[in-house]
Amino acid sequence: MFKNLKIRWKILLSSYLGILTAVILMTTFVVLSMKQNVAREVKNIRRDEMAKVKVQLKNYVDIAYETISANIKEAHNKKHIIALYGPRLKNIVDIAFNFVKQAKKEVAEGKMSLAAAQKMAADNIKNIRYNQGQGYVWINDTTLPYPKMIMHPTVPALDGKVLNNPKFNCALGRKENLFTAFVKSCNSNNGEAYVDYLWPQPTKNGLTKEKPKLSYVREVKDWQWIIGTGIYVDEILPDIIEKTKNDIKKMRYNNGIGYFWINNTTLPYPKMIMHPIAPSLDGKVMNSPKFNCALGRKENLFTAFVKSCNRNNGEAYVNYLWPKPTKNGLSKKQPKLSYVREYKPLHWIVGTGAYIDTIDAMVKQKTDSVNSQIKSMVMKIAVIMVIVTLLALLGLWFTANLISAPLLKCTAFAARLGEGNLNASVDIDSSDEVGELASSMRAMGEKLKKSIGNIREISQHLSAGAASQAESIKETSSSLEEITSMTKCGLENAQSGEQLIDEAGITVIQANKAMEELQSFMHEIAKSSRETQQIIKTIDEIAFQTNLLALNAAVEAARAGEAGAGFGVVADEVRNLAMRAADAAQTTTNQLESTVKQIEVGDELTASASRKFNSVNDKVSKIGVLMHEISRSANEQSTSINQVDEAVSNINMVVQNTAADAHQLVVAVNVFQTDEDG
Repeated sequence: MFKNLKIRWKILLSSYLGILTAVILMTTFVVLSMKQNVAREVKNIRRDEMAKVKVQLKNYVDIAYETISANIKEAHNKKHIIALYGPRLKNIVDIAFNFVKQAKKEVAEGKMSLAAAQKMAADNIKNIRYNQGQGYVWINDTTLPYPKMIMHPTVPALDGKVLNNPKFNCALGRKENLFTAFVKSCNSNNGEAYVDYLWPQPTKNGLTKEKPKLSYVREVKDWQWIIGTGIYVDEILPDIIEKTKNDIKKMRYNNGIGYFWINNTTLPYPKMIMHPIAPSLDGKVMNSPKFNCALGRKENLFTAFVKSCNRNNGEAYVNYLWPKPTKNGLSKKQPKLSYVREYKPLHWIVGTGAYIDTIDAMVKQKTDSVNSQIKSMVMKIAVIMVIVTLLALLGLWFTANLISAPLLKCTAFAARLGEGNLNASVDIDSSDEVGELASSMRAMGEKLKKSIGNIREISQHLSAGAASQAESIKETSSSLEEITSMTKCGLENAQSGEQLIDEAGITVIQANKAMEELQSFMHEIAKSSRETQQIIKTIDEIAFQTNLLALNAAVEAARAGEAGAGFGVVADEVRNLAMRAADAAQTTTNQLESTVKQIEVGDELTASASRKFNSVNDKVSKIGVLMHEISRSANEQSTSINQVDEAVSNINMVVQNTAADAHQLVVAVNVFQTDEDG
């Protein structure tokens, strides 16, 4: 179907398909590029947002971690312990001082002696207990360099002893005798002081190993007593831990949504230390199947926290699913990322998390936005390309007309040539490919006109030559008839030679004359045959040229397409005629060559007879033998002459065919109209 369209429609359709293909490819490339960029941008957004979330979570947990660390450090900080427990210790010592005051009052009122009063005060102080019986008050004197123990409720073996044992060199920071430090500290601090040291802690099962302790001591100057009590640092730690849990519990960020929890590092299932929004979990082992939500591993979430910290130097990020708090309560489980960090002194895991469903929502919003932009862009491209395509088609329509109009002129020119009008012309002056085509067609027309003229001239010459050759053949045939008759006479004379021996002289003279004439005729026949060969060779060359010209004409007709079809048929007929003429000429040439050879043989025989007749007078005695030879030669000559006559008849037939073919060629050539025909 496409090949039957006119060239302007082929140009328009091909160009439109090309433009449409280019638009589709370009749009596809742009869309794919945008989608790839979007995928890359989405990946970068997800990565950057996750990085931000991780940094924020780490920063938040670091704050909580530092809060825990600071609180625990405060548990061993003397100033902090004094600030936290100093007033309490003073109150207990105040109780002991009230007993001293009461005893002093009894002495002042004269109700008892000083010694009795001191003993009563010491006994009363000995009975002071607090902190579940672990807290007590002791009394030593102010003697230096080593004081003496007056009363120690938990180690009564010390009572009355000078406290100079090296084991009492446990005052922290100074490495001096503890009781000496009590005295010196009171002397340098207006009769009271705080001193930290190491001392065994009393329990239900007896005394423990020495533990850090902070004591408050106050001097009773008139009695030279130092009354003191202290608190073990280990007793402070539970309060600090509780305070720390409360501090972490109250910590919030992100408008109150973000929080911190604490679990311990027990495996296989940790225990919840503190969870601010699910306090019912506090103190419980986190082994419920609902906690098997650590993404990627499907294991217990809190176990994953501990194991991840163990693998990553005490810190890790863990993905999991967890209910998301909202204004209306908890929502269904959402993806969450937590950062956890281990506080090794307490075997705690402190962590916080952020719901990352907002990142997915952000990515989806970005993807939807870009997809909308892509759709809008594709619509705009479609509208623009429709406009561009219409404008391009208009331009292509104009261009196609510029191309097809000259081609139509070339087609008309070729049609006129096909009709035989060799005087036709095509008026195209452009220098493009169409102009070159028109120029080539004009040149083809001129060459065809010239070729037809040459063919016409050759065919006329061929016709004339064929007529002349026919006339020559006619004369040759007549000569051959005479030769045949003379040969027959010579044969008869030879046969009757023996009877006419007496007339031999006359007969020899006549025979010699006849032989000379025969030899002359043989020469003429040979000459005519050679001329005939030359003419036939000319006919063959003319046939070859005619065949070549007809072949060129057929090629040009084929280039002209359907318009040259008629001319191509004529050219084929001319070429066939030329080939037939060439075949006939070749056959005639072969026959003439055979004839010439026979004529040359006859010429030689005639010459031999002539020589023999010339020597007859000298060889009369041999006439009988010679007459026999002459009879035999006459027979051979008769046979040869018959063959020559047959060959000449064939030549005459070929010449007649050549004349007929030449006439047909003249008729075919006369179909074409040239300037010579008007």
